[in-house]
Amino acid sequence: MSTLSSILNIGRSALQAQQKAITVTGNNIANVNTPGYTRQRAELANSEAINDTPGQMGGGVKVTEVRRLYDRFITGEIRGENQEMGEWEARKQVQDRLEVVFNETDDDGLNKTMNEFWNAWQDLAENPGGTVERANLVSRAEDMTDRFRNMADDLDSIASEVEGRIDQAVSDINETAQEIARLNKDIRRAENLGQTPNDLKDQRDEALKKLSGLADVSVSESGSVMNVTLGGETLVDGDTAWELSYDGTDFAVTDPDSGTTTPIAHDDITSGTLGGLLAMKNDVIPDYRDRLDDMARTVINEVNTQHAAGKGLDNTTGVDFFDAATATPAADMRVSQSIVDDPRLIAAAGATENPPGGAANAWDIADLANQPLMSGGTETFSDYYTGLVSDVGNDTRTAGSRYDMQRTTMMQLEAYREEVSGVSLDEEMVNLVQFQNAYAAAAKLISATDELLDTIINMV
Repeated sequence: MSTLSSILNIGRSALQAQQKAITVTGNNIANVNTPGYTRQRAELANSEAINDTPGQMGGGVKVTEVRRLYDRFITGEIRGENQEMGEWEARKQVQDRLEVVFNETDDDGLNKTMNEFWNAWQDLAENPGGTVERANLVSRAEDMTDRFRNMADDLDSIASEVEGRIDQAVSDINETAQEIARLNKDIRRAENLGQTPNDLKDQRDEALKKLSGLADVSVSESGSVMNVTLGGETLVDGDTAWELSYDGTDFAVTDPDSGTTTPIAHDDITSGTLGGLLAMKNDVIPDYRDRLDDMARTVINEVNTQHAAGKGLDNTTGVDFFDAATATPAADMRVSQSIVDDPRLIAAAGATENPPGGAANAWDIADLANQPLMSGGTETFSDYYTGLVSDVGNDTRTAGSRYDMQRTTMMQLEAYREEVSGVSLDEEMVNLVQFQNAYAAAAKLISATDELLDTIINMV
C-alpha cells in the first residue's frame, strides 16, 4: 500500500532524474561550440508502478537513456558530399598553381617570347648581314628556350608537390582509420558495460567525416561498430585498421593480422583529396606537359629543318639552330652552342643565294609562325598555345566553381544537421529552468513528507 516511505522514494527518484536531466542540459550548453557534437536528451519515463488499493500507484520517474538527437541519413549525406568537396578542393589548389605557370599577362609569357623570336627572324631578313640583328635573334631565341625550360621545370615541381601530398593523404588515411578502429573498440566495450557512449560516437562520426574528405570510402554499420572500405577493399574492420600503402605507382591495403596485401586500382579511387590529387597527377599535369613538349618539339624540328637548308655568312649549311629534340624537348630546349658562340652561322640566306645579302631562308623561318604545323596541320603555334592556355583557364574555373558549389552544399547540409543535432542555447536554457523547477518541487515534496513523519512521531 502507499506509505510515506513510497512518497519519499518518489521524491528521491524525481530529484535524481531531474539532476541527471540538468547534467545533460549543462553538457549540451558546455559543448555548444564543439565541432561534431550531437545534442543529447535525457529520456524520462515512469518508474515501475506500485500495486495498491484501489489500483496501482505511480512509482516515480527515471531516466531510461541519454539519447543523441542523431540523423543517420543526413550524416551519410554529409560524408558523401564531403568526398566531392575534398576532390575539388585538391583540384582547385593544384589548378591555381598551374594557371600561374601558363600566365600570359606577364612580360615574360611564352606567347610573347615566341612572337619576339619570330619577329627577330623578320628583322634579320630585312638586314641579313647585320651583326646586331643576329645577336638579337640569339638573345630572343634564348629567352624563348628559357621560358620553355622554366615552364617544364614548374610543371615538374608541381607534379612533385602533388606526389608529396598523395603520400601525406595516405598517411592521414591510415591515421584516421586507426582512430576509427580504436573508437569502435571503445564504443563496443562501453555498450557491453551497459553504458551509452554518445561522446565516443560523436568522435567517430567526426573521424569518418574526415576520412570521407580524404578518399571515396564506403561506410557500413554492424551493430555498435562502423566498418570502412576503400576501392572495395577493407580499410577498417571492427577494431582492426588495415594499412594503406602507396609506392608512387600502385595502392594496396595490408591486413595487420595475416599480412595479406590486396591491390587497389587507381580507377577505384576517384574522389576525396586523394582522388583529386591522383586525377591531377595522372591526367591533367601530364596532358599539359605533353602539349608543351609537343609544341617545343615541333618548333625545334621545323626551325632546324629549315635552318639546315640555308647558308650562314660563311656559306656554311646543315647547321642546327636548336639542339636536337630529346624525350623531354621543353625541359631540354636550348639554342645550339655553335650558334651562340658564332651568330655568323645563322643561315639567313637561301640555298641558291649568296650571303650576306640573301635572306630567303630567314623569311621562310619567320613564316613558320603563320604555318598550320600543330594539331595535325590545323593550327599555328600561336593558336595551339592559346588553346592550351584557354584549357588551363577553363579547368581552373571549373575546379573553382565545383569547389564553391560543393562547399555551399556542405554548408546547407551542416545547417540542416545543426537544426536536428546542434545545440540551441535558447532551448537549453528553457529546459534548464524546467528541470530546475521540477527539482525544486521534488525537494518540497520530500520536505512535506518529512513534516508528515515528524507529526506522526510526535503523536506517539
